[in-house]
This record gives sequence, structure tokens and C-alpha cells, in this order.
Amino acid sequence: MKRAIKEYAKRVLKDHDCTMDAYWGCTGEQVIRDLKEAYPNGMEYPYVDVANAMLLLAKPTLLERKPWLMVFDMGHTVDGIEYDSFEAAKEQALETLVEWQVQQVSEFKNIQGPADFPAKLGQEQREEWDYMISECHVEVQKYNPDTDEYEEYWFPSYEDEKQVGWLYIEEMEQEENNEQT
Repeated sequence: MKRAIKEYAKRVLKDHDCTMDAYWGCTGEQVIRDLKEAYPNGMEYPYVDVANAMLLLAKPTLLERKPWLMVFDMGHTVDGIEYDSFEAAKEQALETLVEWQVQQVSEFKNIQGPADFPAKLGQEQREEWDYMISECHVEVQKYNPDTDEYEEYWFPSYEDEKQVGWLYIEEMEQEENNEQT
């Protein structure tokens, strides 16, 4: 019988586009008022039984923290995405740097391909690129359950940044000169 009431309560919630935790933190009286309003001619089971079943279903969903957080800071906006592994968070951090570069280069109308970059950049474009490099950052943080905080863990090294092209224009040109000699 109790299982049937529980299933009935789930169906009532679903029929009214409510989640299972819709009545979390509510009083039984509130639930019964809502049920009587929605079903003024009665229900398949007594209001009090359905209300109790709904209150039992209303257990809050506990928050879970994933162990890794990839943080992206665009100078004016900081946000992050949680990951299950350090490797996934680090990979996404480096991919984010590449995505920012692609977006920036797409705004440079005179750049037709990799051979044009950075050689054909005008002064304003060089400054825009360098501004992006100075203002936008990524990192990976590790969750510390003792403090309930994410803490700094990894930042891209110069070699990581060089590998994905996350360099100031002057550094890029210097690297190109080093490769040519």
C-alpha cells in the first residue's frame, strides 16, 4: 500500500511538472492545501497520505564537488568547470587558450592563414592580441574538503603556452627568429 501511495505521489508531481523535491522544506499543511486545490473532488488516496509521500520524496539533492576545477579568467569574467580528473581539466584549460586565439584571429580581417600571423598584424591588432594574452588566464584548482574550497594547483608553464601559441607577439617573433637560426 505504501509503495502504491509513493508511486501515486510521484505521478501527481510529474503530472504537474514538479520535481521530486518540489516540497522540500514545506510543511505538511502547505502540501495538503495544494493537493486540495488541485484535486477538490478528492484523490485516489487520502490527502494526508499523499502529502506525507511527497514530503518523503522531497529529500534535497546533496551537492557534490568534483575534485578538479578548470578556471578561466577573461579579465572581466571568471568562471570554472568541474572535472573528474586533472588530465581532463588541464586539457580543457589548454584548449580554452586555443579557442580564445582562434576567436581573436577571426576578428583580424587581413589574416588569411597561419603564414600571415603575426607578420601581417597592424599595430592595433598587435595591441589587441597582447592585451588578450595579458588579461586572459586559465588554471586548474584542486578541491580541498577540509576547507570546502578549490585551491590553486596548476598553471600553464611557458612551455605549455608556447606549445599552444599563447605568447605575446614579441615572444612569438623571438621564437620564430630562434627557430630560423
